[in-house]
Amino acid sequence: MNDTPDRSKYATHLGHLHDPEDRGWVRGKTPGELIDMVWPLTLQAWAFKEGLDHEPRLQRHVVRTLRGKR
Repeated sequence: MNDTPDRSKYATHLGHLHDPEDRGWVRGKTPGELIDMVWPLTLQAWAFKEGLDHEPRLQRHVVRTLRGKR
């Protein structure tokens, strides 16, 4: 009944931006390219969290903040 795949043998690598061993995955990429790398994961997270099967629309709330004395 357990449909969870066994991921214990999956190859992984924990890297940091300033590691001396640069695999070229992050360094030298534009912000747009970095977003493109994680966008499919973002859509999957939204689908899991909120049951969405599409990309959420841009929220357009109008807010006015008043500071100090009036």
